[in-house]
Amino acid sequence: MVGLPFIYSVIGIMLCAWWFYRKKLSPPIQILADATKHIKGQDLDFTVAYNSNDELGRLCTAFEEMRQALYDNNRQLWNMIEQRRILQASVAHDLRNPIAIIEGYVEYMQQCFTNGSLNDEKLQHTLSNLAITSKRLERYTDYIRDLNTIEETETKYSVVQLPDFLKNATESLSLIAGQHSLEIEYHSTVSECQVKLDEQIFYRIVENIFSNAIRYANSKVSFLYTFIDDVLTITITDDGKGFSKAMLRKKNTFLYSEDKTGEHMGLGLATSRVLSWKHGGCLELSNVTPSGASVTIKLAVHKMG
Repeated sequence: MVGLPFIYSVIGIMLCAWWFYRKKLSPPIQILADATKHIKGQDLDFTVAYNSNDELGRLCTAFEEMRQALYDNNRQLWNMIEQRRILQASVAHDLRNPIAIIEGYVEYMQQCFTNGSLNDEKLQHTLSNLAITSKRLERYTDYIRDLNTIEETETKYSVVQLPDFLKNATESLSLIAGQHSLEIEYHSTVSECQVKLDEQIFYRIVENIFSNAIRYANSKVSFLYTFIDDVLTITITDDGKGFSKAMLRKKNTFLYSEDKTGEHMGLGLATSRVLSWKHGGCLELSNVTPSGASVTIKLAVHKMG
């Protein structure tokens, strides 16, 4: 009989340990084990949810933060791969025109040489056109190199005050608009707040799109700013003839331009698209009624406080 209390104590301790394991240890351990299997299988589309303030709860929270960081990094990596794929496809497509022109002139000279009709005048004319095309091809390759440099640019965030920052940025363009006898309209629904963004990227995008807008605007260029769910949206609209259907169809072609002179190859638009991607956003083209082109830039920014 003396040993019964000891036996009961051991049984009680074992039952308490079993209950503690079943209720406190087993659930988070199982959650972490399942999460490990997901990550091992390269599946990050899940959540580690365990609400508790004890050590295992904090461990699950840390595990969820790690999963979210891996998910964001993977998504960013896939976006970069997709952007690179689009850029490479665009380069391959846009290089065809100058190469085809050069091939055409070479075939023309060979044909004229064969039938004996290649005189000095034809030779001079053909060589002159070949020189123009080769210069265009040279500018194109320079632009591609510049785009690659932009892709490697490091994003540097700083804290700015909205909407004052947006208003000052728009007002700084008024002088340029005045030189072209154009009016600037400023509209904003952004409430007062502080956000983190890369000022240089912001200015380069806005200035590039504005430079394109003033080339086609008749009387004014409008700026509209909105800020919803940590996304700053900048819409720049002119009252010109708008984008052509071909331009809208080829909106993912990096160096597509409607300038027939060959002087403008769409570098500003391509640069702005790459920079918007680097800032976690995108760039979209559209037309407005009754006439005019509209470029919408979306940038991911972090609201302070």
